[in-house]
Amino acid sequence: MKSRGKIAAITVMFFLPIMLYSAVCEKEWQDVGLPGFTEGAGYFSSLFVYDGIPYAAYADVEHENRLSVMKYSGTSWEYVGAPGFTGGRAAFISLYVYNGMEYVSFYNADANTVSYTHLTLPTKRIV
Repeated sequence: MKSRGKIAAITVMFFLPIMLYSAVCEKEWQDVGLPGFTEGAGYFSSLFVYDGIPYAAYADVEHENRLSVMKYSGTSWEYVGAPGFTGGRAAFISLYVYNGMEYVSFYNADANTVSYTHLTLPTKRIV
């Protein structure tokens, strides 16, 4: 998704909307994909745009408040890895993408630890 607009996430405790503000052409806010693209409610969301591709990480209510990450393919939102992939409930999520590799840190509420993971490799560290 190449664009000359700005992307913003509006975090609510319902289905996650992501919108694009196009200052060049329409000068209005537009949905990126379908509004409410998540399966259920999401919160503690984090948004990152890498090479024009928006990514969203959030605590996924549909998957027991575990962490899910999605990216926009240009036509629809798709999961990066499995939905709800963490071993516990996620909070205070921070997403970063570097060279096309997704990194996410979060507070694991069940284990009372801060964790981070690289979604492309099966590694996980607890600090």
